[in-house]
Amino acid sequence: MEDIIVESIQIMGHNVYYIPRESFDEGDMVFGEYSKSSFNSEYLIEAYLSNVTGHEGQGDFFSKFGLEIRDSSNFIISRRSFVRHLPTTMRHRPQEGDLIYVPVFHKMFEIKFVEQELMFHSLGKRLPYVYEMRCEAFRFSEEEIDTGVSEIDDVAAENSYTVKL
Repeated sequence: MEDIIVESIQIMGHNVYYIPRESFDEGDMVFGEYSKSSFNSEYLIEAYLSNVTGHEGQGDFFSKFGLEIRDSSNFIISRRSFVRHLPTTMRHRPQEGDLIYVPVFHKMFEIKFVEQELMFHSLGKRLPYVYEMRCEAFRFSEEEIDTGVSEIDDVAAENSYTVKL
């Protein structure tokens, strides 16, 4: 069953970059922010975009703070591919706060929630075959993004608010 799931994600999915967050503090648990974090490595992995008709979420709207873009997307990756591409010393599963860069869209997404029991009733409760990652468009703050892939670093430089002098 797992072989079929992995093969279907490879056929119908896209190659995306998984960018793990390296945080140097415990973070603010109230706002969910990390004041000292960076993204220094990337891993190419295949993922299936489950909402293919467009971005979900609240969309674009004006608030008293200005224009807010709240696009969200759901990505599905197989457990076997995740373990194969990422070192187990770093991550055993996708984690909230990590980034996904989709080269086809030239967009960066932040993982907000990882669903591990996606096919609970059909496959039973054991190790998950897939992880569904609910993601929102990444809002840049003071994170340092230096992965070594020029396409990712250029998108980060265009959308960040801070300039290193």
